[in-house]
Amino acid sequence: MAQLKTNIQRVKRSVLDTQGRYKIRTRAIARAFGRDARDNVRANVAARSSGGLFPGYAMTGLLRKRVVTTEPKKVGRGWTVRVWVRLIGRVALYARIHETGGVIRAKNGPYLHFNVQGRWVRVPSVTITRKQYFAKGIKKTRQTFTLNKFKRDIGRV
Repeated sequence: MAQLKTNIQRVKRSVLDTQGRYKIRTRAIARAFGRDARDNVRANVAARSSGGLFPGYAMTGLLRKRVVTTEPKKVGRGWTVRVWVRLIGRVALYARIHETGGVIRAKNGPYLHFNVQGRWVRVPSVTITRKQYFAKGIKKTRQTFTLNKFKRDIGRV
């Protein structure tokens, strides 16, 4: 029974981490974590000039600007901070598809129409590769903070 209770807590923690909410002991560390996570996620969003068949497709810089963090909030004995993508306007349409990947198909006709370098292209669907800009940014931040905590703990021994 104790093993099951421990596992439930780990699953809950994992779900909260996936949603971008992190419980941290002090307000200052929570604020620093949030800012680092936001900056790491933004750094993983492809630049407008990045290649592919459609140079700069859907990467107007709005996605990078919409990655935000909340101020730390007191919860129980710790502080929480949330890192998320503010889904406003067109960003809502492509934030998820760039994170998880997928296929975009035409809704209002047989083809999607794109203007690529001054030339119109018609295609029935477009496959967006998974970029994991959010997951990679959060993972890098967690590794950095874990390593720093490890270094502080070793320094006390």
